[in-house]
Amino acid sequence: MKQSFIKKGLAVAALTAAIALAGCSTTAATSTAAAATAASTAATTTKTTGTTTTVTSSANAVIDTTDLFSTRDLEQTADTSGATNITVTSGQDVSITSEGVYVISGTATDVTITVEAPDDAKVQIVLDGVSITNTDSPCIYVKTADKVFVTTTDSANTLKVTGTFTADGTTNTDAVIFSKSDLTLNGTGTLNISSTDNGITSKDDLKVTGGNLQHHKYRSVITG
Repeated sequence: MKQSFIKKGLAVAALTAAIALAGCSTTAATSTAAAATAASTAATTTKTTGTTTTVTSSANAVIDTTDLFSTRDLEQTADTSGATNITVTSGQDVSITSEGVYVISGTATDVTITVEAPDDAKVQIVLDGVSITNTDSPCIYVKTADKVFVTTTDSANTLKVTGTFTADGTTNTDAVIFSKSDLTLNGTGTLNISSTDNGITSKDDLKVTGGNLQHHKYRSVITG
């Protein structure tokens, strides 16, 4: 049965809760003006301890996102004026080794988009009508970078893994999108994820601020 991952058709940041993900310092969160209608009269503060993220809300329960999100986290349309355009080809992995914006399109099998960029690099992967089906490896694998944005254009995109994931050395790459660095998911389109294990795994901060995310056949949707 087809199951919904996050199906809200988000054009702006629209998740109104911070989701703490077990096993790492990971946060999936967004906020909108709609949060102002939340029924609460008491201010709430959660202090940071270990892997706990501080979330402060005002008297009317509006979450203060000043320290949670950057401007780029909340931008739902990527600046592609100087982007590198890549059309995926079956059996040919895509290697991203430097900061920049990369627009990915096409339909292919057995392709992993690997990000192995400097620790201070910000990489934006723009999914523009792409469909990737793998057997045993992530469709997007972030090894190193300061931060990676996965942004959907106004299009339908599909990332699928149909078999048992194969570890990368000592790293258990157990998700369709697997990241060791900060990861933000946003955009204006649809991202369908199908997995025999996890959908999205981040070993650092994870933020979801937009997009229509749908997940089918999974063990865990988002893990840390």
